[in-house]
Amino acid sequence: MFLALIVFIFIISIIIFVHEFGHFAVAKLSGVKVEEFSIGFPPVIWKKKKGETQYSIGAVLFGGFNKIYGMDTTDEKTLSDPRSFDSQKIGVKLLIILGGVLMNIILAAIIFYFLLASYGFNFYQPLIFSDYKFPLGEQENFPVIAEVIPDSPAQICGLNPNDIIVAANWVKLSGSKSFAEFIDNNLGKEVALNVKNMLTREEKTVKVVPRVDTPQGEDPLGIAMGDVALLSYKSLGEKSGAGFLHSFNFIHYSFVSLGRIIEFSIQERTAAPLASAFVGPVGIFAVTKIIAAEGIYQMINLLAVISLALAITNILPIPALDGAKGIFIFLQAIDKKRFSQKLQLQIEQAGMVFIILLAVFLVFKDFFQFKDIIF
Repeated sequence: MFLALIVFIFIISIIIFVHEFGHFAVAKLSGVKVEEFSIGFPPVIWKKKKGETQYSIGAVLFGGFNKIYGMDTTDEKTLSDPRSFDSQKIGVKLLIILGGVLMNIILAAIIFYFLLASYGFNFYQPLIFSDYKFPLGEQENFPVIAEVIPDSPAQICGLNPNDIIVAANWVKLSGSKSFAEFIDNNLGKEVALNVKNMLTREEKTVKVVPRVDTPQGEDPLGIAMGDVALLSYKSLGEKSGAGFLHSFNFIHYSFVSLGRIIEFSIQERTAAPLASAFVGPVGIFAVTKIIAAEGIYQMINLLAVISLALAITNILPIPALDGAKGIFIFLQAIDKKRFSQKLQLQIEQAGMVFIILLAVFLVFKDFFQFKDIIF
């Protein structure tokens, strides 16, 4: 647990630093004054002023901020200063606002590139929806074992969680549905399964006999199945930009999955699927604890995934987040009197209250959802 906590703090600190540095760097390059650059929230444990900017580290590491001159203020003198945020052209404002999101995407793309290159530009991505198609690269779907029941035929023959069933009786499979059909058609018969572990990439062939008399609620092999996509970037152009292509794939996958979960929640008139799709710091720690046991490759991949998750979250049009700030910049360009700085601050204050309440909800939800993993 202690190792998982160290890894968790390290990952969160790196991602937040990169995000805030994105805002900071664009502002500095644009000539906008940055009054403070902080990683973490008060109480302050270290601070130093260099030039016009105070740099600080807070004891509460789950956050960070830039105090950019001319932002989040209604003072007319400050707003009219040539070095203030509000005095800049719309393009510069948008770049400053979206600088954090862009840096998180760049960090993820760099990490993904080296991870992909280390395995021949191939990547296994578990799927929530088996029919989902990634827009870039070549995709093949396979069934993957999520869980193995003790003393089941699967465990006895040597199958493990994260084992991908590449072929059954040397016939290639296209997903968990095709594998389930194969097993149902071969109950009581010995079958050969070509297996490749998703984490270790170890390959083997096992022989197993699916049970005819299956205990109630169990699979004939004693496993729980899922689907995994093998993404391949094969051309020279795809390999050169693999990090960004894979980042785009992940972002597309996240938004499509979120849309489907929202649609399902509305159809079923329950918020449970939507609530389970979101996690806060406690949930991220639980995931980190699981991943920490799977090796350095998976931990580095987790860093990239969380970096992209932060970018996706911040681009949402929720008041106080970067996406809503960007929308308000456009509205101010249309009518600055109607969409005043004062109105923006009021909306963002309401948004901040919503975010705090959501964070509290997620902490309690994640604690009960992941308590067995955490403890």
